[in-house]
Amino acid sequence: MKINACIVTGCKGDIGRSIASELKKDGLYVIGIDKTKKKPVGIDKYLCYDFHQVIDNNNVRKSFTNEILSSLSNKNLSLLVNNAAIQNLEKSKFQLTKLIESYNVNAITPYLIYKTCEKELKKNKGVLVNIGSIHSSLTKKGFGYYASSKSALKSLTNSIALDNNADILTYLIEPAAIKTKMLINGLSDSSIKKLHKYHPCGEIGSPNDIAKIISFLYKTRIKFLHGTNID
Repeated sequence: MKINACIVTGCKGDIGRSIASELKKDGLYVIGIDKTKKKPVGIDKYLCYDFHQVIDNNNVRKSFTNEILSSLSNKNLSLLVNNAAIQNLEKSKFQLTKLIESYNVNAITPYLIYKTCEKELKKNKGVLVNIGSIHSSLTKKGFGYYASSKSALKSLTNSIALDNNADILTYLIEPAAIKTKMLINGLSDSSIKKLHKYHPCGEIGSPNDIAKIISFLYKTRIKFLHGTNID
């Protein structure tokens, strides 16, 4: 009997680990993808790839797509979560390589993975969740590479939802500030307290908040929400 599986990219970060943990509770076999070699705890199958290289190198891309499909042998792919991202900030000097890397990692690779898995997801009436960012519509100075790449992901996700006719339920989550180690280390205590006040609930989100939204979308499969951008 085939087991139900999911793919979670960026599985080694705070948000990715929370997503993987929550989906394990839902009984899913978790295939995690990230760019550092050591396999993270709680992942059933781990694939190590740098998404910039996946797009930039034909041989790496072929190996990547083949390994994804091989990992799905004897499994029903029920959920794909494109969570991996890179946040290149624009410094005083324009860096074309950083802009290209941002698009490769944040928009093009998620689309490549979706197209690689499209038949499997459709066969299993699966779910696609892409993780975007508030920066696609509400950004600040220096975030042009990141914000525009997340805008591209948003546009691609909307197009995917239109094209697949809800055979694969498709959603985009666009978080604002999330309490990750990267955020905490990058801000002073006073800045974090100020950031809390900008949110209607009076605090910033947690990685587990994102994980629970994904679990809800997967388990309820509300068709009317297909194509929704959760802001």
